[in-house]
Amino acid sequence: MSPMDDLDQSMMASLEAFLDAGFSVRSDPLANELDAVQALVSSVEQLFLHGFEGRRGSPPRYSLFLVMAFLLGAEAVDQESTGEPNLSLDDAKRRFVTNPDADTLAFKSEDGALTASVRGKYEDVHKLFYTTLGRTDAPYGPQQATNNWQRFEEQLRSVFSLSSAGRFAAFQHLLEFGLARFPLNRFFRQESRVRLFEKIVSAYDRTAPRGTTERAGTAMQAIVYGFIAADRRHLDIAADKVGGGSRRQRRIGDIDCYRGLVPELTVEVKDLVIDESNYRGPRGLGQFMTNVEQSGIFALAVVADVREGHEDAISAGLAAAGIRLLTLRDLASIVETWDWAKQDTAAQATLHYLSHVEQKDSATSRLITFLREHDPAHESLRQEQPDEQSVASDSSE
Repeated sequence: MSPMDDLDQSMMASLEAFLDAGFSVRSDPLANELDAVQALVSSVEQLFLHGFEGRRGSPPRYSLFLVMAFLLGAEAVDQESTGEPNLSLDDAKRRFVTNPDADTLAFKSEDGALTASVRGKYEDVHKLFYTTLGRTDAPYGPQQATNNWQRFEEQLRSVFSLSSAGRFAAFQHLLEFGLARFPLNRFFRQESRVRLFEKIVSAYDRTAPRGTTERAGTAMQAIVYGFIAADRRHLDIAADKVGGGSRRQRRIGDIDCYRGLVPELTVEVKDLVIDESNYRGPRGLGQFMTNVEQSGIFALAVVADVREGHEDAISAGLAAAGIRLLTLRDLASIVETWDWAKQDTAAQATLHYLSHVEQKDSATSRLITFLREHDPAHESLRQEQPDEQSVASDSSE
C-alpha cells in the first residue's frame, strides 16, 4: 500500500496545487540522472534514520524538510534546468547562494533577478505535511535546520546538479518517504464546514413576507433565541410566540433563562433601530426597563441597531436600569469567534424556535431555504420538511 493512499480527495487536490506552484517541469527525470536522484534520496533517508556517519546524537529529522526546501528553492531560481551532472560544490555556491558565509541560507538566480529563502521554503514544506496532509508528528525546527545548512553541502550540490525533472522526481520520493514515516492524524484535519449561524445573523432577511402570518420581529426573536440557547446552555429557556405578552406569561422579558427555579437572565428583543427619542417608549424598552429595575435580574436588550451618535446616551440609560445593550452587529462579532459546533447549536435552536415555539411552518420553511442555499448538505435539510399543504394552512390562519 502506497502512503499516498491515505490522502483523501481534498488533500490530493491541495498537494497537486502545491506541486504545480513549486515545479515548472513535472515529468520523469532524464535517464542519465536516475542514479543521481536515487543517491540524493538515499542520503537523506540515511541522515533521517541514522544521522551523520561517525557522529553521536539523535538523527537530524529536520534533514528531510531541509533538503525538500533545497529542491523547492533551487527550482524557484533555476527553472526548467536541464541539469549539470559535473557541477562542483564551489560553482553551485558561487552561482546560486546569496552569501555562502551566512548562517542562514538564501538562493539566487545567476542574474540575481530571482531569490528564494530556504527558511521560507522549509516553512512551506512543514505546512504541507502538518496542515495540508495531516501529519502532526512532522518535526518543525526551521531555525535549527537552516542554521546547520553547511552540514548538507553535498545534498546542496546534488540539488543544483539535477534537471528540473530530476528535482521533481527527488521531491516526490522524499514526499512519499515522509508520508510513510509520519502517520496521518485522522482526528486533526476536517473538511471545511459552513458556519451557518454567523450567516443567519448577518445575512438572513428578517422582513416578514406578505401573504403569510409570520409576524414582524419573528425572525429577530428566533435569531436571539438561537444565540442564547447556544451561549447559555447551562440555563433553561422560557420563551413564547412574538406578541405573546411577557406579563401574561409571568415572564420579565421576551426570553427568560432559569437555573432550576431561579431566573438568572432575561432578554428583550426589538427588531428596531433605536435612538434617544424612542428607546423608552411603548414600542421600545420602557416596560422592560421597569421590569428589570423591579426584579434586579441580569438583563440584555438586543436591538437591530442604534442610530449613529446615540450609542453612548442609550447605553448609559440602559445601564442605569441594569441592562446591557447588544446590536445585531455585536452579535455577529461574537458569533464569528464561535467554533462550528456552537454555531450549529445556535442554528438548530433558531429552527426549533420557529417550528416549535412560534409554530409557523412558513417561517421555518423560509429559514430552511436560506440554509439550503448556504449549506445544501446540512443535516436539518434531511429531516422531514413541512409540505405545501401545511404551509398553505399556516398562511391562512
